[in-house]
Amino acid sequence: MEIGSWTIYGYDTYWRSYLKFDQSQIPSGSTIISATLYLFAMPTPHAGYVAKAHSGSANLFYVERITGSWNPTSLAWSNLPVSTASNHVSVPQSTSSFENSIINVTAIVSDMQTSGNYGFAFLLQNETNIYNFRTYASSTYSDVTLHPKLVITYQ
Repeated sequence: MEIGSWTIYGYDTYWRSYLKFDQSQIPSGSTIISATLYLFAMPTPHAGYVAKAHSGSANLFYVERITGSWNPTSLAWSNLPVSTASNHVSVPQSTSSFENSIINVTAIVSDMQTSGNYGFAFLLQNETNIYNFRTYASSTYSDVTLHPKLVITYQ
């Protein structure tokens, strides 16, 4: 999972990530008490400043709710899922090169229960500010203990 802005061969390049968790086990009409998203720093980053999972002086990012269907196998910059800033979460600047992130996404998950679960979008707060990067292990990373995790409490 990469979130960032960098240059490749002199061209500005941008990364956003998208993630969806199955929430079908939550009964209809449930009230979301809490929802916490755990993202784990990528131990062996492949993009940005590859010696560090997180780099740059402005790598703050947003977590937003995706508002419609999307297909991860055909995802391209020209057809990115639409997300909403309503109840988005601002994740602060990293304080170390390999810190994990624990993010309160209760309001977003509550919105998903009433508006549909299409997943989360992750994007830098200022994508035009080059040389800022966050890299987290994805759900396909070999170490399953580092996969993104969403913990939801409901009643």
